[in-house]
Amino acid sequence: MQQRMTITNRATDNRPVWTEPEGAYYWMLPKQTFEIVADKDDPDGMFEIWDDGTGIQIFGSYVMGYISVFHLGKLLECGHQRPPES
Repeated sequence: MQQRMTITNRATDNRPVWTEPEGAYYWMLPKQTFEIVADKDDPDGMFEIWDDGTGIQIFGSYVMGYISVFHLGKLLECGHQRPPES
C-alpha cells in the first residue's frame, strides 16, 4: 500500500523541499504542486510536515519506505530546479 500527499508552494519565492531521512532535496517554483509518495506496511503510516517559512521538510513514519517526489506524474531527481546560487 502507499501513502500519497500533495504539497503546493503558495509563497512568491522558490522553496526547497527536503525528504528525510533520505536527505533528498527539490525546489518548488511559486504555485507549483508536488506529489509525495511512499510505500508503507501499516495503514496508520503517515507523513509529517515541517514548514519553517524558508523550506519544507517531509518525514515518513517508521513503517514507510523511501519517499519519492513527482511533478505532473514525472519522478523528480534530487536537486530538481535547484537555483544556481544555492
